[in-house]
Amino acid sequence: MQILKSCHFGADIGLRVLIDKSLVFISVKNTTEMHDVKYTIEMHDLIQDMGKYVVNMQKDSGECSRLWLSEDFEEVMVNNKGTKAMEAIWVPYFNKPCFSKESMKIMQRLRMLCIHDSNCLAGSIEYLPNSLRCLVWNNYPCESLPENFEPKTLVHLDLSFSSLHHLWMGTKVQLDSIFFSLTIAVL
Repeated sequence: MQILKSCHFGADIGLRVLIDKSLVFISVKNTTEMHDVKYTIEMHDLIQDMGKYVVNMQKDSGECSRLWLSEDFEEVMVNNKGTKAMEAIWVPYFNKPCFSKESMKIMQRLRMLCIHDSNCLAGSIEYLPNSLRCLVWNNYPCESLPENFEPKTLVHLDLSFSSLHHLWMGTKVQLDSIFFSLTIAVL
């Protein structure tokens, strides 16, 4: 919910309307932590497919706002095809050894970057957009986040199973701990 609120979408009212119309539902799961509950917003596969169809129509015009196929993301990174319209990237894996600084710089409106596994080389990630609200990157390959990353609007950070030693070098903007979530699991 913090991620939705940080994007200024009117999440409370909009989510209630979607639940009332049975378009989404909220599942509740108890985690391993004592008294810790995890809420997940879910939707039927057909509704998700319909949304992907609409985004694919945008992709044909060259201005897609979301990526969820690893092949599409790899094409954007390899061929520097990032656009200003890009708002969310959610891919299961990223198989290329480098991460395009040029492509990421174009994505000024990117709010969500979720990569669940990658083969990026350590040191190849030179830039992340400051507009990110949510950064999830399992197996993040670097020891720190890029030096020029100033995450003033970041509300969720999950770098599970990463090579992270510190968030960044030097002093950075202070993040409000109420809206900041950090999950780092070291093997």
